[in-house]
Amino acid sequence: LENRAELRGMKYELEMNNADLAASERERLPDLMIRGMYKRMVEGADQWAAMLSINIPFAPWASGKYSGKIEENALAARATEQSLSNMTNMIQAEVRDLWAKTSSRWQQTERYRLTILPQTEQSLQSTLAAYETGRADFLSLLDSYRMLQMLKMDYYKLVGEYVANIALLERAIG
Repeated sequence: LENRAELRGMKYELEMNNADLAASERERLPDLMIRGMYKRMVEGADQWAAMLSINIPFAPWASGKYSGKIEENALAARATEQSLSNMTNMIQAEVRDLWAKTSSRWQQTERYRLTILPQTEQSLQSTLAAYETGRADFLSLLDSYRMLQMLKMDYYKLVGEYVANIALLERAIG
């Protein structure tokens, strides 16, 4: 979950929404600003300036503005939390699904490699020995050879699917 870029982006969006919510809640408080400024002039006298500003948000007609902004930012933060939770669940389900597919393909390739292909090769050798002694016909030998080749193709197809699933799993992990 830490390696997925979209999750990191959603976490940053959630932090931004929470910061907006905190800032909008602070707008209800009085704001005092004092500023001093000095200008050095090349020609003429230097200038000094001072400014004092106070913002008192207690006007009855402005309370809806502040409460609406707070409510809007709170809803945006909750929506982002829900989206983040949904994305996390979706990624976890995707990883579990791909892990199951990958392990299934691995088990199938091992089954082919360790049992099915060796048994088919033994069957081919047995049919070849029977053909050489005259107990089997050529079509049986050809059928055994075709079966072995088909199973080898199936095995290589499974290996390809296994490698593709590994790539998909690595992508899903991030």
